Amino acid sequence: MRLEHIDDVVDQIRPNDRAAFVGPTDSGKTVLMREIAKHFDNVVMESPKGEWAWDLQIERDPQLQERKQKRYSRRAYDLAGLRTHLNQVEADGSGDPVVVLPRRPNLHGLTPPQVERAMAMYWMQLDEPFRLALERGNTMACSDELYFHCSGSNFQTRAPHLFFHVTQGRSLGNGALFGCQRPFWVPKIVFSEAQHVFVFYLEEQDDRDAMDGRAGKKRGQPSPINWDTLHDEEHSFVWISRRNGVSEPLHLNLEERRLYV
Repeated sequence: MRLEHIDDVVDQIRPNDRAAFVGPTDSGKTVLMREIAKHFDNVVMESPKGEWAWDLQIERDPQLQERKQKRYSRRAYDLAGLRTHLNQVEADGSGDPVVVLPRRPNLHGLTPPQVERAMAMYWMQLDEPFRLALERGNTMACSDELYFHCSGSNFQTRAPHLFFHVTQGRSLGNGALFGCQRPFWVPKIVFSEAQHVFVFYLEEQDDRDAMDGRAGKKRGQPSPINWDTLHDEEHSFVWISRRNGVSEPLHLNLEERRLYV
């Protein structure tokens, strides 16, 4: 399968699929995730890191540029704002994406019990967009950093609606895009439930082993992932697809959104 543009990847992703993006900071995973998300309607993109840019390319047609800017302008900083935007999108039928930028708790000067309560409220806040997505249906619910939500040992208790979104949302027409820096930090079920995993170079052997297993590596056999190429070529990744297997390393041109084998 020859791939030349991000559109070629998007064509293989269904609106109710799950896709995971794995790689360290500056690897290119957020760029790839962002460009794929642009192709879908009814996206709810949560950024626990508190920042998100759609990085829109300039259009020559001023009217087209204005429509594009309007479509990607929705930001919610709390749950009331998120509900307002979702209601507006539902009313106008635009399918506009909504970016959720939750505020981090201020823990300065708090006692340990107060910190525990503040963090519990924060995790509940992070989980609420996924509850609304389940309630809404036909929604691509995303997070650019899964580790903020939960670890491998507390998925169901800390992020129950995210858990149900991953495991049961597909029947509601809901898709999901998730980013993480290390697979070792996040629940394994995220990868076992994903139809697509995009993997950039990972420094830690434990992380590479986890992705080798997801790629179908057999004991005593070489890895299906060409880690040497991923290490040597910046912004390169492999695409592990349940339908198509493991791709050759692909290079992501961040400026042109093009892919090169």
